[in-house]
Amino acid sequence: MSNMFLKTSVDQNQTYLLTNIENYKIMVSSSLNEILNKYILVIVNYMKLFSEKINIKKYNYYKFIFTRGLDTITNVFKILLLFTKNIELTYYHSQKAFYFYIEFIEQISNDQNTFLQLSSREACMFVYKKTIFEINNDFKKNMEHISKHDKDIFDLLDKCLIIYKNICNVCIGHSDTIVSDKTSFIHTFSDKLKVFADQVNHNLGNDYLECIYLFVTYLLDKPISINNIFQSLHLFVKKITSNKMTNYCNLQTSIKKKQTVNVFPDNPDIAYNNPKLLVDFILEDDRTKSST
Repeated sequence: MSNMFLKTSVDQNQTYLLTNIENYKIMVSSSLNEILNKYILVIVNYMKLFSEKINIKKYNYYKFIFTRGLDTITNVFKILLLFTKNIELTYYHSQKAFYFYIEFIEQISNDQNTFLQLSSREACMFVYKKTIFEINNDFKKNMEHISKHDKDIFDLLDKCLIIYKNICNVCIGHSDTIVSDKTSFIHTFSDKLKVFADQVNHNLGNDYLECIYLFVTYLLDKPISINNIFQSLHLFVKKITSNKMTNYCNLQTSIKKKQTVNVFPDNPDIAYNNPKLLVDFILEDDRTKSST
């Protein structure tokens, strides 16, 4: 376990105890932007530490273990925030969650016999026991219905988390990752993800996020390098936010059409290696596309 947790003072421990009902809030007071920034920090730190600590030769299994860890940490983050409404408490225990997960996987992967007997499912359960199972039982029993304010935040949060998880899954399954030095590559990818998240998190709305989700989904199975994926994402967000006349409903329909009927650019090999051409292709059927 990291020193960041071992050196926590007694007073700080009281501040971060999940069993202490005084650490629970009535409603979420943090902005969605603040919440997302914390989540991104958690998964960026998880990805970097995972790449440094976990050395599994079979890449499909490496990818599976990574993805299950990402899902587990995301679940911890969402559930803790839902019950505690306290982003600092959620962030603290989500950080602990990925340390617990990686430490567990690292230990069992060093012993092949144990590794065969203990799966990542046990690692997930270990993490849950150390985090969400510690939620105050009295609070759970007496928890009131979620307010409209909090429901709106969690609805948007869910959309964002799906977007970021999908981007992470693109990375871990990408051929660039397989042929590269995984540690160096994932560190670089994590930094790019943080920059992209900073761009997205400043303009949050249902239709806007749905467009980004659809564009990310469109990119999932395309032969595009990681660098070009991020350049395309940056350009796409920049274009739809800079054009005040963008009709998000029309844009969603356009992206869905291209995805479902497999509409391709005129020169796909060129477009997939040219972010500007690709984004222009995605936007070309939007009636409110900017003329610039």
